[in-house]
Amino acid sequence: MLNKIKSISTNKNKHKSALFLIFILVIAGSFYVMLRDDNTKPTTGTIKVNASTKKTANKKTEGSSNKPAENSLSSTTKGELSAPYGSLISNHRPGQNGSNLAVISQCITTPGASCRIEFSKDGVTRKLPDQKVDSSGEAFWDWRVNEAGLSKGEWQVSAIATKDGETKTTTDKILLEITQ
Repeated sequence: MLNKIKSISTNKNKHKSALFLIFILVIAGSFYVMLRDDNTKPTTGTIKVNASTKKTANKKTEGSSNKPAENSLSSTTKGELSAPYGSLISNHRPGQNGSNLAVISQCITTPGASCRIEFSKDGVTRKLPDQKVDSSGEAFWDWRVNEAGLSKGEWQVSAIATKDGETKTTTDKILLEITQ
């Protein structure tokens, strides 16, 4: 009977040791991922976006305006460039309170124009790659904040539309807050 108790006790210790080893491996793996993510941030000003774009038209976010600039409907019919608008950024506080780090940006302007989203802070500018808007005048970017090379702090968000040498810019009323 004593041998049986010792055997059970030894098996419990083996299980505890195995669980402890698994715990250590999980922690080490987490540190590896965090360090690797810090080293893969782009060093250039252009932010990497996911290959697929998502259409989420009319998805209003706080501080963003889904209303076109004054007279933009009449200028669109003439082919003149209208000021960009839309959900420039779908989440102004990514990562806070458990929110997702995936972000969708939208630019609506005159069909045929090119648009980009820019982020500025302390003389540093990062941007989403230029996109030609579709026939409905929309462009979308699907990207992740933790892969964008945006440092901690508040970033100004702007949409810049260009067509036939003309440029129009709209600045979001709410800053993008990076806390991670």
